[in-house]
Amino acid sequence: RFAHAGKADQRLSMQWATRVNEAYQTLRRPFERARYLLQLHGVDALDPRDTAMPADFLTRQMEWREALMDAAGDAGALTRLEDAIRTHAGELRDELAGQIDHRQDWAGAAATLRKLRFMDKLLEEIEAAYE
Repeated sequence: RFAHAGKADQRLSMQWATRVNEAYQTLRRPFERARYLLQLHGVDALDPRDTAMPADFLTRQMEWREALMDAAGDAGALTRLEDAIRTHAGELRDELAGQIDHRQDWAGAAATLRKLRFMDKLLEEIEAAYE
């Protein structure tokens, strides 16, 4: 009987350790932390049914994609593009912080988070283009 209780306690400890690790991983990554905070307020920022983006951002996406294709093989051009995108992503992160921390603008924060997801993917593609 005691051996069974020990195994149950051990299993419970493992479950809690797993949950604590998952929470730590979520909170240490800004994108995941923001997504989690939005989920706490009933907003799924990555809902596949909600893909609306402002026209100016869509136009900018196309420009960045073209710039990435043009910069292929040119380390200097890739660096300039990466710097510009990192700067814009930083501005979006600042906007996201204000939307979540000060204005509680959950819908706006979800839209900003979707933009940041695109920016992060584009930065990954730039990193790959260096290789």
